[in-house]
Amino acid sequence: MKEEIFGIENEAFNDLRADFNGVLQLALQQIDEKGFSGATLNLKLKIDMEQITHTDADGAVSRVLVPHFEFETTSTLKQKVGSKGRVKGEYAIIQMPTGEYMLRAATDGQMSMF
Repeated sequence: MKEEIFGIENEAFNDLRADFNGVLQLALQQIDEKGFSGATLNLKLKIDMEQITHTDADGAVSRVLVPHFEFETTSTLKQKVGSKGRVKGEYAIIQMPTGEYMLRAATDGQMSMF
């Protein structure tokens, strides 16, 4: 793994992002196929830090922090619509031939939803 600022984009979180994307796709499928009005997705990340000492080949001792991550992604499907904000712009959810859903911007003026 290359050295970089640690964040959600880091390859250490590949499984977390894949899991979240899978739950998102499943929620969109359930909304589409079962007629739910929406969903809430939750991502829970637990971080435990272990402190160990490391001695290098020259005998220098250093303190090393070793992180342990656990994550859980859940969705709750809603029968009732409620909103506290809006994403700006016009978009459409499109189901691809693969069964996955993608977000497409409606920028050509021919696909106005409003």
